[in-house]
Amino acid sequence: MVRHLAMRADPGRRAAAAQPEPAGLRLGLVLLGAHGGAGTTTLARLLEASGAETYDLGRIGPRHALGGPAYVEMGDWDGLVLVSRNTVAAAGAATLAVRGLVDGGHVPHLLVVVSDGAGTEPKAAKARFDLVEPRLATGIVRMPFEAGLRLVDDPTEVRLHKATRAALERICALRPAPPRARAGRSTIAEFPLGPVLDPGGRAPRPQAAVRAPAGSSTSRGKEM
Repeated sequence: MVRHLAMRADPGRRAAAAQPEPAGLRLGLVLLGAHGGAGTTTLARLLEASGAETYDLGRIGPRHALGGPAYVEMGDWDGLVLVSRNTVAAAGAATLAVRGLVDGGHVPHLLVVVSDGAGTEPKAAKARFDLVEPRLATGIVRMPFEAGLRLVDDPTEVRLHKATRAALERICALRPAPPRARAGRSTIAEFPLGPVLDPGGRAPRPQAAVRAPAGSSTSRGKEM
């Protein structure tokens, strides 16, 4: 079963539906979309069918930057997997997401690039992915296009191609959890993220994460 974890902008206000995670909970693979429509939920279902425990964080987006840094509760986890499509705009969003995560002390293990099926990967997108790859702990996994996924409600019903199965196996092989994550079970981890997409849906140029000034309500959230 794929578990979902909502991100929130204000660490001091807990949504009524959010429940604290038990200490020592093993989340398995934590999946995070670099933008809307990255394919995170479908990937999580396929990974679960392959025997992996997954935790779906949803996607990074402008709403996570409205109140400053976004916060997420997490326990012990095997690896942080960022998911992106292979378009030029998606590559720009992935670049910003990796920058924000790394600046916050959370290096993604993998970037999974999901093909949109429209021919080969654009050169401009590949160039952006190549530039960001050195900042990843393990590297990039490219997920081939699967036309059958368009025809079903349940992605696990599709007979996957050999290349797709190989990509899933590589993602499932992520072990063990990074030392930083092991030391902070059931704690609040900070993700200082800038807006990923502007209102027009375009990915802006990568820029350094904006840190809150000392003494602000956002910076005080780090002490929790």
